[in-house]
Amino acid sequence: MGRFAQQLEKTPAHDDPEPIVLRRGARTWRFVWSASDIPELVQTLSDMAENDLIDLDWFDAALVIYELGRRLETISPRHAAKNRSEAS
Repeated sequence: MGRFAQQLEKTPAHDDPEPIVLRRGARTWRFVWSASDIPELVQTLSDMAENDLIDLDWFDAALVIYELGRRLETISPRHAAKNRSEAS
């Protein structure tokens, strides 16, 4: 990932997903999402990457999707544990 990983802003982990922020030069992209929004977010990133008028390319889209997956891996166990404790 190298220098490109540094473009993603780190946010503290907790139960609610934090926005994914991508900084590219002077431009800042902020993606706000929830688990139910994931298919729509991926489609939106794809549409943006295909659009020549938008300064977000396929690499940027892949980086955001990678970060989305990484965050899902870290929040899913917490949500499962929380749901189990609420059911008790």
